[in-house]
Formats: sequence, structure tokens, C-alpha cells
Amino acid sequence: MLKSIPNFVARTATLMTTAATAIEIDQAGADMLRDKLGEDDWMYASIDDGISYEVVRINSLSGKTVYIDRNVENTGVYAFNLNAKLTYILGTEAVNDVIEDVLYNQLDMTGTGAARVTRTEQFKWNIHVDKVTIHSDYPDITVIDLYPTFFITKK
Repeated sequence: MLKSIPNFVARTATLMTTAATAIEIDQAGADMLRDKLGEDDWMYASIDDGISYEVVRINSLSGKTVYIDRNVENTGVYAFNLNAKLTYILGTEAVNDVIEDVLYNQLDMTGTGAARVTRTEQFKWNIHVDKVTIHSDYPDITVIDLYPTFFITKK
């Protein structure tokens, strides 16, 4: 699950190559992540050394080593100097994660026959079934049923 850790700041304890998917960070940053991130949690951070800037997804922590996905917002993949600064960021990918989590966890889609779901673009899907019903038990999710077109909103 995506975690928000707005006060997260850490420094790299080693150089970081463009191929690196693991990086050692300072003890204070590692301690904060250990306290806030569960086994299946992740967060987004920026890495900045005053020369380069990259957005990464922090997937896990072992000791003082964080395991990351690189270039998650098409910022590029860079090498970073020792003592580069990692800070929490709430960017486009984090917002996408929140929206997809809400849609996935708060909506039920049922139908008869084989359903085909195709993502056409960001936040838009085509769902093809003979007949479909979409509903949510969450009061802040509204589904307007104009079969075959549905509108889903969140208050």
C-alpha cells in the first residue's frame, strides 16, 4: 500500500550508479522507513544531489539499504554523489496509485459472460460484457448507471 511520509528526509551513504536499484541511506532515514513502511508498503521520493534530480519508488528496506524502482515519473535515470538527499514526494505516480487503489478496493464490477477490461488511457477503461452492474458500498463513491455507460465519482 502507498504510504505518505511527508517528513521523510534521508541522505545516501554511498555513490549511486545509473544501474543501481538498491542504495544505502543514513541511519535516521532507515529508522523512519522501518517505523512507517510495512512489508507490502511503498512510497515515492525524489533524489537530488544538486546536479541531478530523479523520482523513485521505495519498495522495501533491509538494514540501511532501500530497494527502489527508478525513473518512475520519466525524470531520467542518473548517477548520484554521496550524500544526495532523498525526500518524500507526492507526485503523479503516487496520485495514480491512490486513484487505482480507491477504484480497485471500493468498487464491485459484476456481469454475465466473459468480461473484457481494457485501459484506454490514464483513469479510463473500456469494460465489455453483455450486461454489467457496478456499485460501491462506500458513501463517498457514486456510480451513475446509464447502461452501457457508467460514471463513477468520488466526493
